[in-house]
Amino acid sequence: ARSMACESITLLRNDDSILPLCASKLHRIVIAGSMSAVPPTGGGGSSFIHPRRPAASLQQELESRIPGLEVETKLDRDADVTIIETGFSRLLETEAYERPYSLPAKDIKLIRKASGFRKKVIVIVHSGGDYETSSWSFDVPAIINAYYLGETSSQALCDVLLGDACPSGKLPFSMA
Repeated sequence: ARSMACESITLLRNDDSILPLCASKLHRIVIAGSMSAVPPTGGGGSSFIHPRRPAASLQQELESRIPGLEVETKLDRDADVTIIETGFSRLLETEAYERPYSLPAKDIKLIRKASGFRKKVIVIVHSGGDYETSSWSFDVPAIINAYYLGETSSQALCDVLLGDACPSGKLPFSMA
């Protein structure tokens, strides 16, 4: 599952080659956004799964791999990198109705604020389809499309962020 999750992740932007992150240079990072506390293992409808074991958050996974790493849950100008994990919850991403095209407004506001005072901003989007990017993407140097990766979501994302896996997945849909 972890190998397939790694192969699915799609790198949409990597300006200034901020990815992969160098673990030895990371001391303090910020992880924020509506999907940062509880990793989405699947969307709604037929893609929803019940994990066999509780899925670790990206914060937990990074802290387990990088000894001494400090992770903030609010924006910090002095952080080495800011990661915004956003997307659509299983209540929004379902088969019963059309979901919104824009990411959650509070996450777009967070992305804009982070990119306003921090150059190293990585946005991770969990989505089963396309979404609006023109209101926030031009100021963000790195964007990862993470889909819904199942119970090993955070492990696979950590593999990609730290360069242990190549984010070479392909978009199965067109995006503006």
